[in-house]
Amino acid sequence: MKTIILNRHGKSDWSESDQEDYNRTLAKRGVKDSNMMAELLKSKNIKINKIISSSACRAISTAKIFKKTLSIVDEHIQEEIDIYSSGVSYFKNKAINWSNELNTVLVFGHNPDFSSIATYYLGYRFANIPTCGMVCLDFEINSWEELNSTNATLRFFQYPKMFRKDADID
Repeated sequence: MKTIILNRHGKSDWSESDQEDYNRTLAKRGVKDSNMMAELLKSKNIKINKIISSSACRAISTAKIFKKTLSIVDEHIQEEIDIYSSGVSYFKNKAINWSNELNTVLVFGHNPDFSSIATYYLGYRFANIPTCGMVCLDFEINSWEELNSTNATLRFFQYPKMFRKDADID
């Protein structure tokens, strides 16, 4: 079995309205939610083999919070600009080439792409993934080359509002 955990970046800071989207940082709530969700993932005792993140500032910042909480070593984290710009096609073209030594990959990125990716692999319209939301997809495959739109099951979908009352879905 192979597993992909899609993790949308934490809430971004919009205080600088003229800031380029790619360079947008995490808001205080984004940092708080990222720490909370990283602890939640840690409590699930899922062995993460690799973290791959969009290279956009808010995504890689979220990934680094998870990396620290999950005690992931630096060589097991990589930035991919294609996640920021390619969405579903990133998985269709790149994930199939991941090393088969990797069983669980934690991927940080953006909406609407991550909702579209979940929809593609699950075969039904998937809800909006709120900021810092996690979607865990299990694939009954032995090789990443077998990854396609017909072999995923949803293990869990969790997001900050499920655990605290002041988190808006966004």
